[in-house]
Amino acid sequence: MELKHFPFSVMLFAALLASYGFAARQRDTPLQPARLELPKGNGAWAVRVIRSGGLATESSSDLTVSSLGELTCLPKADCSRRLTSDQIQAISVLATKRMSDSDSTINLACSHCFITGITLHHRDLNGKVRKYFAHWNYLTSSRVSQELVQLAKTIVQIAEQPLESND
Repeated sequence: MELKHFPFSVMLFAALLASYGFAARQRDTPLQPARLELPKGNGAWAVRVIRSGGLATESSSDLTVSSLGELTCLPKADCSRRLTSDQIQAISVLATKRMSDSDSTINLACSHCFITGITLHHRDLNGKVRKYFAHWNYLTSSRVSQELVQLAKTIVQIAEQPLESND
């Protein structure tokens, strides 16, 4: 191996490693509160549910919904839609409750389990903003606010419903 290119190779490797680390920090994960924009006005709310893991570890979903009634789905936009008034009401009832405390943990014995993270921002009718976050997997969901677990399940169920065609 010729050593004259060695310093350049080390610098290139360091630059690639640094850029990977920066990109990894920019991506939201279910293990930390997600970036979320709260709509204006008292009574507004926004929720983001990020799920990853499972047997095929590439599986993930990133769902955002707000009191404005728009559901956004990433990485694929195939479930993004305007919610019905019944769907908005179902989520709103859960999103505007005062949440109990959570003890977010992940049981590492379940490496094939989905990890779910939920971030909720809610501005009450007096203008006070409340922020909640929790994460869990199947084995630890009982330690988390059951209101947040139910909210995440409701949003995932709505996102999984087939889109109505306008034929």
